[in-house]
Amino acid sequence: MQMTPHSIQRTAQRAISHRMLSVLIENSSPRFHKGRLVYLGQDSTVETLKNKGIITSQEEKKYKGLAIICNTDGLLVTAYYPEGRKWKNLMRLPLYKFYYDLNGQKIYA
Repeated sequence: MQMTPHSIQRTAQRAISHRMLSVLIENSSPRFHKGRLVYLGQDSTVETLKNKGIITSQEEKKYKGLAIICNTDGLLVTAYYPEGRKWKNLMRLPLYKFYYDLNGQKIYA
């Protein structure tokens, strides 16, 4: 995963690991906002990850409420924990359309 200097700094400040970023990006549906993809650590997504054994109960708290912002090219712009109104606004964003190819890879339309 490629990261901007800003995203490297912000993830370090907020103790967000590369594993957390990759797990959430691979297992959540992106939303679309101003030409960027937004991945959200929703309660339902995090619960599914825990039930599948991908994350532990201790990690669950770190994933809930996490927002990851990426370019459509896959470049990580930033990651943070939005609060209150910002989280509600992110939840209202439309889902970004994608489909799976024959190899099981996500293809974004």
